[in-house]
Amino acid sequence: MREDYGNSIAGDPTGANHPMADFRGYIDNTTQALVRRALTVREDDYEALAKAIGFYNGIRTRFRNNPWPRMLKQYIYQRNSKSNHTNDAGDYVCHSCKYSIEVRNQADLFAGHLRRYVWMGGTAAADISTDDDLEIEIRAGEEWCFVYGESEWVSGATVIEEGVSGPKKYRHYREDAEDDNSLKIPCR
Repeated sequence: MREDYGNSIAGDPTGANHPMADFRGYIDNTTQALVRRALTVREDDYEALAKAIGFYNGIRTRFRNNPWPRMLKQYIYQRNSKSNHTNDAGDYVCHSCKYSIEVRNQADLFAGHLRRYVWMGGTAAADISTDDDLEIEIRAGEEWCFVYGESEWVSGATVIEEGVSGPKKYRHYREDAEDDNSLKIPCR
C-alpha cells in the first residue's frame, strides 16, 4: 500500500504536470527542519499508518493508488461527513481521510503532531523576508514553499467564491501564501 510520491509519473516523463510535482517534503515535528522527499521515494511508516487506518474505514482503491499527501491535496474535508462521497460541487469528500486523522490525533503518540507537508508555491521575483527581522530568507530566483498538511486539511476553514461558501482547499492556501510573505518558507 506504500506508494512512491510520484506514483503514475510514467505518462509525464518530466514530471512537470504530475499532481505531486510541487511536493517537497514535510516539516519534522521534533527538529522543525524540512525533510525533503523526492517523487521517487516511497511513503514512510507515518503515511503507511495513515493510509492503513483510512483503508480499513473505506475507500480501498483510492488509498491503494495514491500517496497520502496527494489525497490531502485533492480531496476535501467535511466536518459532518459520515461517508466518502462526491458533493454537489463535484469535490470528493474523504471521510476515511478524516477518520484516519481523528484516530491518530487522539493517540498519545501523535496527538498535536499531525504532519505538515511542504509544497512549492512559486519562484521569488525579489528577495523575501518572511518575518519581522531584516534577514532575507528567500532570495530572488529561488523557489518559495508553503505548508499545507493534515492540520490545514481538517481546519474546517471556509472561503467565499462567487458568493458561495465552500471548504478552504490546497489552492486557497497556495494563493494565501502568494499574497502574504509570512506564509512563505524556503524550499531548501
